[in-house]
Amino acid sequence: MILAGHSTDDPPASPVRGRGRTPSPPRSGPAAPRWWPYFALAFAVSWTGWIAAALTGASWTSMPTVLLFAVGGAGPLVATLVLTRTSLTRDERGRFWRRVVDPRAIPAAWFVAILVLGAGPALAAVLLRHAWDGGDAPSLVLPSLPAFAGILAFNLVAAFAEEPGWRGYALDRLRALVSGRVAALAVGAFWLLWHVPLYFVEGTFQEQNGFLSLAFGVYSLALLPSAVIFGWAVVRTSGSILAAVLLHLVENVSGEILELDPGTQVIRVVLLAIIATVVWWRWRPEAEPRGARP
Repeated sequence: MILAGHSTDDPPASPVRGRGRTPSPPRSGPAAPRWWPYFALAFAVSWTGWIAAALTGASWTSMPTVLLFAVGGAGPLVATLVLTRTSLTRDERGRFWRRVVDPRAIPAAWFVAILVLGAGPALAAVLLRHAWDGGDAPSLVLPSLPAFAGILAFNLVAAFAEEPGWRGYALDRLRALVSGRVAALAVGAFWLLWHVPLYFVEGTFQEQNGFLSLAFGVYSLALLPSAVIFGWAVVRTSGSILAAVLLHLVENVSGEILELDPGTQVIRVVLLAIIATVVWWRWRPEAEPRGARP
């Protein structure tokens, strides 16, 4: 895609004679899509809801705090719905939302990769921690079926609320300006910052970890390599946002079931960082098409 500026194919401006007259400026190419409105709108909706939820002083599961919590969680989806409606044509919107729900764009091998990349680091971290500490192999205690269904449903809703925005609309627009891997990391930085108000909402996972605690640092750092891996999955599956949705889902569900303590979380972050480094090295910017896609 040609960014705003002078095209090298434009003919030189013809000289214009006469006093007070200047040549017309050369034609400009199409402007790059704006990347910042998504982040501004997503943060405005989410932080408004979550700050209001924090100010109630009540648990996020109680009324009306849970409604404010839900408003905050819907921020990325609200921003995506508004901006796809106002900035894309009808056909472009159709193609965009098919990328969110259509599994046919994901090769069969990638469904296996999503399971390995999503759950593998957490499971490997548990095994490595027990190997380091010594003793018997860890036993996996699965939640009851109703509890598992609740965990799955909550995280499925969260993944579909977030990923069309982060790894869809936002990543598309940043890829028009920088390489895919840099765009994915930039989205990760915004994603990290977006979570901050949750550390002040009573009863959330983040609030239980504590703001600026070791667990806060570990959880926050994990979002950056995860963002690179999620973005890479989208690009490698021909733009399938559903691939990022499934990765998000598997990563969150595996983390909740395994109930990682801070020490094990550190190992998990190291493993994620190693995977993301390999992805970063293999994600060659010169081999990637530039430009936003609907």
